[in-house]
Amino acid sequence: MTIKHLYHSFVFLFVGSCLVYGCQTNSKEEISLTAMETAQQFIRLEMNGDFTNARTYVVSTDYNSNKISEHQKRYDALSEEIKKQLKSENINIESYEEVSDSTAILSFSNSIDTGTQKLYLLRQNKKWNVDFKYQNH
Repeated sequence: MTIKHLYHSFVFLFVGSCLVYGCQTNSKEEISLTAMETAQQFIRLEMNGDFTNARTYVVSTDYNSNKISEHQKRYDALSEEIKKQLKSENINIESYEEVSDSTAILSFSNSIDTGTQKLYLLRQNKKWNVDFKYQNH
């Protein structure tokens, strides 16, 4: 093999490696979720008691921070048996409406808490997030 062949082989491997590894994404932020996927993941995280990760799906405001803290306090007050049941519960989607290209509303329940709850989602900077400020309207 000549030096020219070695050089071309090296360039080919280098460019190929750059293409393969450069196209991969490891960042969760780069993955664009739909409003429905965001809502389902947020609800599942809350039902599993994972409020640290649930907070990453919430619009960053003082009001929303206070609301998710209230949710966490209510969860923390539940018995271990109820927490275990919540982790295995299904999310029952009752309705879903995309009000606009940046607003969606999901109504849901589960068999432990049979009342229907609404989750409002806002799209900001190409990312869907939960917004509690519309919860009571």
